[in-house]
Amino acid sequence: YDAVTPRAAGPVRLALSENMVFAHAVATHSGAHFVSVVELFENATQPTLADMLLHGGRAEDLLPRSAFESRAPFAISAAFYLPAEVTAMGVTQTAKGITPRHLLLALSSGQLLALDKRLIDARRPKGPPTAADKEEGLMQYHPALGQMPLTSYVTHGTLVARPLGVRCSAAIVESTTIAVVYGVDLFASRYSPAKTFDMLGDSFNYVALVVAVGGLAVTTVVTTVLRRRQDVNRLWR
Repeated sequence: YDAVTPRAAGPVRLALSENMVFAHAVATHSGAHFVSVVELFENATQPTLADMLLHGGRAEDLLPRSAFESRAPFAISAAFYLPAEVTAMGVTQTAKGITPRHLLLALSSGQLLALDKRLIDARRPKGPPTAADKEEGLMQYHPALGQMPLTSYVTHGTLVARPLGVRCSAAIVESTTIAVVYGVDLFASRYSPAKTFDMLGDSFNYVALVVAVGGLAVTTVVTTVLRRRQDVNRLWR
């Protein structure tokens, strides 16, 4: 697959994650920075004769195909304008790959911005989302992301001087990734794209958990003893 982005200039930064390619460039007509997202899909559906008659096609498409035969992927792309210049990009990684991935952007201002995949999804509909789109969490497409909330910045109030690269590594727990930004300075932090769903918070009531488990254990023992006595009394009758 190859594509050309018109009216765009470098420097170009790339990031790859699964079937998604992220490319950062500068619009020549406005000087605005944008990120282009391309999602590649493989259509493995074998067409039938009815599909050929209704939608057209070639007779060769009905012939059996080998799994080793290369096929051109089906691509969906979209572009989104960014609020600042990007100097490096990276994608979050987790131990099992279950947690949704976020795109990490090192900005020229020295901040590390995390973008949810849902914000830069190439499948976002141009018109109002349908019921099926809403089920998948797809929002209506808008070319400008605008100002991002402060919670989207991994660095918070810390600034990294002249960031040059972003690296991510999986942590022991699935919900957390280790994000590192390097340049003149070095910044490393834990980041949870979907929050710490596999960790107990500091406010968790451990006493209530112990009492509940202990109560269930005692109840299980008592009911087992009563059940056995009931069976013995029934047999003696």
